[in-house]
Amino acid sequence: MITLFNMNSNLYDYTENIKRNIDERIKSMDDIEILSNNENDCIQYLIKLFKVDFIELYPDEISYAKKSKKIYKKDLPRKISFNPYEKVEVPSIVLSVPFKGDMDLLIYRPSRFQLPPNNFYIENGSICFDLLKLNNDSEGFKREVNKSKDYLTIMFENMNNDIVKINQDLEIYIKNAFKNKKENLIKENDFFVSLDIPESNSGKINKKTYSIPINYQNKISINFEKLSKLNPTLDYNTYKEILTSIYKYCSSFEQHPETCKHHDEEGIRDLVLAHLSSIIDESVTAESINKSGKTDILIKHGISNIFVSECKIWYGKKVILKQLTNY
Repeated sequence: MITLFNMNSNLYDYTENIKRNIDERIKSMDDIEILSNNENDCIQYLIKLFKVDFIELYPDEISYAKKSKKIYKKDLPRKISFNPYEKVEVPSIVLSVPFKGDMDLLIYRPSRFQLPPNNFYIENGSICFDLLKLNNDSEGFKREVNKSKDYLTIMFENMNNDIVKINQDLEIYIKNAFKNKKENLIKENDFFVSLDIPESNSGKINKKTYSIPINYQNKISINFEKLSKLNPTLDYNTYKEILTSIYKYCSSFEQHPETCKHHDEEGIRDLVLAHLSSIIDESVTAESINKSGKTDILIKHGISNIFVSECKIWYGKKVILKQLTNY
């Protein structure tokens, strides 16, 4: 159970953790990669990679669940002095408010905050709080619920205001860190070039120069089974080629987990989308309306759908099978 808005930690701590990850990411980049690629493209890639997404609260979708709770007699509204540390069971109601965003972010308190009217925690993907039901005063109970909803709304607004400033700060930090790294590499290269001395081959197995084969991703040419303007259909080899490209691209995330560390399902989907857009000369879109619903990735030829993909993060076989039964 994750407690929200810890008063002992603020968003400064969260930002410092991201900056350490940025430093590690830039440090891990290959020297040739930094020197040969467009500087602005690299910086924009890092900005997108480490951008903090806004959090969204849906207070109008609040729901409740009934349960009972054991509390000390002294904690009842009407305090009982006789055996105050004796526990009694009282009816309780759990209120759940759905939200969207990085739950790790909600551990920290924003720069502007209020003292909470209840203990808020995250459970089953929702923000929860408990209220005792000691009578049938529904109006009084609704006032308590609204007080907590108003508190959460204000805290989310304050958090999102801080996120704007965090992203601005991170953008400046990334630009400076990347440029410093590149400038240091240039100075180092200039130093060794100015020596006019060849680099030693000692420690190598032999002095023969080998050409390392590098498999670059070529453009995928869309081929159709039967080229029909009314109903174009991918041939099987082209379909397999697209799937193989997605598989190889996503497999790289396991070797470089920092690439998608701060991305949720939609963020990772967008990375795959950008990859496909760079290798396919067709319309590649995300979350497109497709008849009765939406699909994560859709490739279109003209107005016709030729490739439909639904993206899911792997949480285990049982979870995936459960998700599949919903389609």
